Amino acid sequence: MTEQINKPVITGVSDPDRKAIEVLYRAFSEGADLLDEAVCSDWQDIPLAPGQAPGRDGMKPLIRAFQAAFPDGKIIVHEMIGGPGRVAVRAEITGTHLGEWFGIAP
Repeated sequence: MTEQINKPVITGVSDPDRKAIEVLYRAFSEGADLLDEAVCSDWQDIPLAPGQAPGRDGMKPLIRAFQAAFPDGKIIVHEMIGGPGRVAVRAEITGTHLGEWFGIAP
């Protein structure tokens, strides 16, 4: 779950973009299918991770693998800075490495 100790600092980010980003980060702890709500059907992750297929369906196995490797994973969004069509996110990811992640044992 995206956890916020303090409210993130948000500058120049529209409300729909903020909501989409929050759902995207929640997908890593609450379920990969949230990606369908966060990004459009022709969304592309750039660059692709090793072995990752393109599109949001290609990202879902990575999210599931992250959840398996870090079952207590949390993402805290500290800041969003945006402009038309773009948003940068400063976030903190924590979790206990309990499963294999990109070939690295816990």
